[in-house]
Amino acid sequence: MSDKLFNIIKSTLKTKQRSTGLIEDSSIKFGGKPYPRSGWAIFTCGGPASGKSYTIRNQFLIDAKILDSDIFKELYVKLLEKMVSSPDIDPETKKQILEPFDGDLPDMRNPRHVDTLHRYVTLEKRLFIKAFKSFLKSAGSKLQNFVIDTTGNDINSLILNAHMFKDLGYNVALVWIITSIDLAKIRNKTRNRVVNEEYLEQVHKKILNTIPKIVREGMLNVLDEMWIVFSKNIEGSDFRSKFKDTAFKLEKVNGSFELTDEMLQKITQHATGGRTPDD
Repeated sequence: MSDKLFNIIKSTLKTKQRSTGLIEDSSIKFGGKPYPRSGWAIFTCGGPASGKSYTIRNQFLIDAKILDSDIFKELYVKLLEKMVSSPDIDPETKKQILEPFDGDLPDMRNPRHVDTLHRYVTLEKRLFIKAFKSFLKSAGSKLQNFVIDTTGNDINSLILNAHMFKDLGYNVALVWIITSIDLAKIRNKTRNRVVNEEYLEQVHKKILNTIPKIVREGMLNVLDEMWIVFSKNIEGSDFRSKFKDTAFKLEKVNGSFELTDEMLQKITQHATGGRTPDD
């Protein structure tokens, strides 16, 4: 790349950062590069009203198509339905497939059915990945960047879908957006989609207890990158105050992410305002 072209690109990026309020030490660059053209599947994780949409718009240095994670659950159920509806399937095989779901197609509101479906998809990954690949082709070009919007409440789905993207050749990242439960409750009251406050608190606490545990157990080692973003009350703040020291990338050592005690303490204090997660 010529120096002239490099300077043009650099100038353009700086202009875009200024226009969106991004500063270099607070933005999220996947693979260490701003605006990678393709090859990234990025999962967001955070309770209701944690600021996921805001973080995606303002701190993600990537152009990507946003997908709802429920799309994949529907995809798996549709494929299962196609399998049992095939004229070539014998009654005994059909019975064996549907038996774990009480003799019918999975009910995604039933946690036991969801867990069983995850295990089934994992065992029959080769079959399901073909459908997964076909879906992604219909959703965009080859290895198009995707942001998959999740709460992280269903961690089994997140891990399963991360493996699916990885098997298709994607780099996979998780961005955990953390806000205080009290601030989330305030934000929730001003949203178009207001959720039950008890449910909101329950999801935030569940994520806070679950994510650090599975990071340290190595269950997220399929990821190429993991980021933690501390979402703050930004009213009246300038852009530098909004985003300074909010985005942190976990270091991956010998294939595992390092979540230090110091960082875990920072996460807990930010999310709970100093209270224990179970208070």
